[in-house]
Amino acid sequence: MAVYLLPETLDVDSDFMKMVSEDYERFGDEGMPFMLEEYILQKFRIDLSATFAGVKIKNPFGKASGQLSMNIKQVKDDITAGIGFVVLKTVIAQDEAGSSAMEEWKVSRPRMKVERIRSRSGREGWSVTWKGRGWDKSFEEYLEFYKEAYSLGNANGIPVAASSQFHLPEVDEEFRREEYQYTGQQIVNAYLSVKGNLPCILEIDFSPTVNLNPGAEDEKNVLRWFREVPRLIRKVVGKQTILGVKIFNTIRGSEFQKKILKELLNSHDEIDYLTCFNRLLDKEKGMTYGGYDLSDTNLYILDSLKNEILKARERGLTISATGNICSGKMMIEYALRGATNGQCHTFFQLPLEEYRMKRGNRSERALHKLLFHPEEGLLVAMKWLEEKGYLFRVDDLLRFLDIFDHSIERSCSDDN
Repeated sequence: MAVYLLPETLDVDSDFMKMVSEDYERFGDEGMPFMLEEYILQKFRIDLSATFAGVKIKNPFGKASGQLSMNIKQVKDDITAGIGFVVLKTVIAQDEAGSSAMEEWKVSRPRMKVERIRSRSGREGWSVTWKGRGWDKSFEEYLEFYKEAYSLGNANGIPVAASSQFHLPEVDEEFRREEYQYTGQQIVNAYLSVKGNLPCILEIDFSPTVNLNPGAEDEKNVLRWFREVPRLIRKVVGKQTILGVKIFNTIRGSEFQKKILKELLNSHDEIDYLTCFNRLLDKEKGMTYGGYDLSDTNLYILDSLKNEILKARERGLTISATGNICSGKMMIEYALRGATNGQCHTFFQLPLEEYRMKRGNRSERALHKLLFHPEEGLLVAMKWLEEKGYLFRVDDLLRFLDIFDHSIERSCSDDN
């Protein structure tokens, strides 16, 4: 599995560590400063700017689609906290009559269990377990939710993406194009009715539970899904909509997972970004899970296709990371493999005692820890990269978006 590139302990300049530690404690008591990213830029000379779906964001941490992005209060909390972007709960595609081939994915079981989980390698992390799948209210309610959430995000410069799961046919079955047509067009229409400065972003969700779909037993059929679904949606939503694909972790092994990613990296002009990769599935329990097994798997797959990721980036296709982003340090692991941002879910719902910050909502407390933790926060991890020669300053700034390119340059010089 994955070889983590950063060491267990990040030894950096003692004066820098002291500054970060003091801020970690102070902001833990008082709350985060106004214009957080500007504060970090001026004090530490670190630029946290990142991109999501090709859109500039103020920091690389966003909310992944799921139970934490299914009502407007949650979105308001995220905007108050100052995270980079939000992907809304996944709606299941339907036709104009309200019929959906994947009706069974509309499951109302919102209660989640947050628990410790030990990976196969022996590392303890956190995972969230629940049996819900997609949006369980009406499609019309989803469109209203999307419009309100988009408008809130647009007013604050925070991209908000819709998410939808579309019909995935069995081996000898055709795609239900009427569901693609109706759902895609209605989401675009909803966007146009409230259009602001930020673009329409639609993330096509391949849930880990599609492993249970009979059509997932045939590898050629799964590759057909990844070839055809983006093409069908692109025809509906047009070139102005930014289109992403969230890739599920197949239970058919790492070689097939590589084949899926390679197919998407090399074959699609229809896709603007890829979210790598959705949660793992315990087929016997029918439950999904995360923790270090998930990041081990994801990083290993991304490592194996680093050259293809680099070429895809040159064509404008970007990577949105997801999977056990439990620290700024883990965000760096994904950035070193080409990610321009990270979608978090579990880390936003840990027990309150897991956060140093004693005020604010969970998203704000999580962001504080992701950035300022003196042992595994993003600031310390970026400083470590600089000191080891994997990241260097441009105009006296360390920039998050330079991590992948600079690390590639370092690797090339090492090879020579």
